Amino acid sequence: MLYSALACYFHFLNILSLFSLLIQSFLVEKFTALVMFFSFPSFGWNSFFLEVVYVAVYGGTAQMKHKISYMGNTRLFE
Repeated sequence: MLYSALACYFHFLNILSLFSLLIQSFLVEKFTALVMFFSFPSFGWNSFFLEVVYVAVYGGTAQMKHKISYMGNTRLFE
């Protein structure tokens, strides 16, 4: 009983840390995309949306995969 309660608690902490990492990476990368957009206005909205798509698809998954593999849960990506 105690073991299952502890396992559930640590599983909840893992999920919580994954969500916090996802939110942090999302906010940082979106801020970077905004800075790039306003730093290079000649590229216009197209590059801004391309940057957002790149960050959302590649940046988020790469950081999440690194975090999950660091925690030893690589079976999610096999």
